[in-house]
Amino acid sequence: MKSWIEYWDSENITSDNIWKKGNTFLYKNTLKSINYRPTDVVMDIGCGKGFFSEIISNKVKKIHLLETSNECLNFCKRKFKRNKNIFYHDLPHNNYLQYDFIKDKVNKIFVISVVQYFNSPTEIKELIKECQKLTIPKDSQMIIADIPINRSILKDTMGLIYNSIKLHTLFDTSLLLLKSIFGNYRKVRQNLKIQVYNQNELKSMLEEMKLDFQILKGITNVRNRISILINF
Repeated sequence: MKSWIEYWDSENITSDNIWKKGNTFLYKNTLKSINYRPTDVVMDIGCGKGFFSEIISNKVKKIHLLETSNECLNFCKRKFKRNKNIFYHDLPHNNYLQYDFIKDKVNKIFVISVVQYFNSPTEIKELIKECQKLTIPKDSQMIIADIPINRSILKDTMGLIYNSIKLHTLFDTSLLLLKSIFGNYRKVRQNLKIQVYNQNELKSMLEEMKLDFQILKGITNVRNRISILINF
């Protein structure tokens, strides 16, 4: 594998049950900070198989699904074929941080389990700047969820197992871990690594950008990762 994009284009080790329950867990936690309205226009960047957008599809006006994986986009097109408010956008592998093809103004942006696969930690700043260009001032929110802040695979694994017990996905999670250890994921992660962020550096960057933000903990199914909520 030459890139994480190539890997995720053919990934099939994570069960739909984990994705569904993990995204439901995240959605319920976002309700503390986000009010989903019938006038909302949403961007779901790195949407995968659309499990998060599936939850909110009948609560908002429009959803733009953005994805580098053709396989995932095609899956979403089949899943949402009856949904007239969902639109699909293929992100170029070499230019996944430019969104000027979105002609709507958006006021809800979700980036879930994506930034750890960026080429560089500095791309998170570019991501925010590019998204901000599309937002409605004083009426928009962005969540960047599931950000790794330590390099310990063991801590990630223990956090995943802890929440799998709470979400009743222990069997699926155990299979996932076995497939990860003995399958292609372990080899790819050893070769390509994932981006791990420093929480204090992220906070300093967001303050430097003069953003209204909160660091959120425990809102995804990987217990020891953080998420960022930004109010534009």
